[in-house]
Amino acid sequence: MIRINIQQTGHERESTMRIIINPMLHLCKTLISLVLIILWPIFANGATIFSDDFDSCTTNCNATTTTPPNSAAWTQWHTDETSATVGGVKHYSGEISSPGRGGTGKSLKLWRANGVFGNYSGSLVYSGGGVSHWFMRFYIKIPKAFSSSQDYKLWRWNTTGGSGEIYVNYYGNTWSIYDGKGWEALLSSSQYSALRDGNWHCVEFEIGLATSILRFWIDGVLKYEDTGRNWAATGQLSMTQHFPLGNTYDHTGKWQSGWQAMEVDDFVLSTTYVGPGAGAADIPKQPNPPGNILLK
Repeated sequence: MIRINIQQTGHERESTMRIIINPMLHLCKTLISLVLIILWPIFANGATIFSDDFDSCTTNCNATTTTPPNSAAWTQWHTDETSATVGGVKHYSGEISSPGRGGTGKSLKLWRANGVFGNYSGSLVYSGGGVSHWFMRFYIKIPKAFSSSQDYKLWRWNTTGGSGEIYVNYYGNTWSIYDGKGWEALLSSSQYSALRDGNWHCVEFEIGLATSILRFWIDGVLKYEDTGRNWAATGQLSMTQHFPLGNTYDHTGKWQSGWQAMEVDDFVLSTTYVGPGAGAADIPKQPNPPGNILLK
């Protein structure tokens, strides 16, 4: 028998290990990269329940029909009560048209003037959600001349338990919230007046029914916070109805004399904070620290 003893120095053993380990590390890194590439869209957008930047609407883009627009999975329009020609262009109480935020694309526009708007004229409805804690982010542009002789609804959330409804209204010369336990102002009247300046502003709500949370941001700045709210509405989100302007409490409110449109764009319903950003499907960011809080 011939025995061959091969002795390796420490340096040789180290080199041999590097030859074996380096291909393994390279393979592991490659596999991890592939997994991240495949799963990243899920991680990035997994918190979004529903979103619409309105740019892709090509059919049913106004409220002359209950059939929803094709830009996103809306449930229905509330039908139009009136239309008008403004600057040679026919407009509707609810329409998706150009331009959108930034001067390109499209936005949701709600045209109002003069007469009585007692119903949910031109508003959009989304049925769904199925969560007890949600964030709703959108951009809004309110003309300086936009006004009403009476309080009116901006939107509502329906829930599966308790009072079953949460309203945000123009009430008491500001935006206020109500869920069966009395109205509560989210902004002072001067803060609301500053919002009604004809420019785009980012608005976001956080509603936590089981966690007793209500937060409200404008342009990424926290304006209102209540972390011990005793909600009358309970359960989970079941429906959102957006901007039923003119659904006044006794259906007799009237608008400013000239036709004006409040505009809405880049809408996101999410399970995490969204914040200001360029589009409807922004990757959620972390909330800013509390600032400019309107105390109860």
